[in-house]
Amino acid sequence: LRGFSQAAAQLQHELEELKAPSTTNQTGSTGSQSQPVKPSRAKKPIVMDEEMKKLSIGKIELEDMPVERRRDRDVVMIALQVDGHALRHVHEDLKRDREIVLAAIKENGLALKHAATEVKQDMEVVLAAVRKTGAALQHASAELRGNPELVLEALIADPESAKYVDKKLFDDE
Repeated sequence: LRGFSQAAAQLQHELEELKAPSTTNQTGSTGSQSQPVKPSRAKKPIVMDEEMKKLSIGKIELEDMPVERRRDRDVVMIALQVDGHALRHVHEDLKRDREIVLAAIKENGLALKHAATEVKQDMEVVLAAVRKTGAALQHASAELRGNPELVLEALIADPESAKYVDKKLFDDE
């Protein structure tokens, strides 16, 4: 357990270094690096039909809806706000969609289980999942399960998630 505590302390230190990168500007002073701002997509208002209203209050489930409704982005987003695990019933194309998966994870971090393989390799998505539910680490790609920053976030959220950490990370001296 002492070795684990030391490893956790080292990971915390590395995380702090990752979170606080600094650059020297033209005047020689240091400052935080700025990240480019991603333009947001204009959101059209959702017109909810009777079926969507029932979905939004849990009176019907996404899995009981016809396939064409499970392909409908608006219907899916409503379902995921109520039950993140509804992602398992979403059309495969939408399981590759970061925004859809992030909506599912916002409701339940373990919904990462139902995301497409390539999304499970996306650091931002997996980080959101493990911050919500540390045990979501089990559904991350093998490579990300060995990422010190991600592992630390999972351990902070749930120390029991240590069982999902890539063992190579513990072997690193």
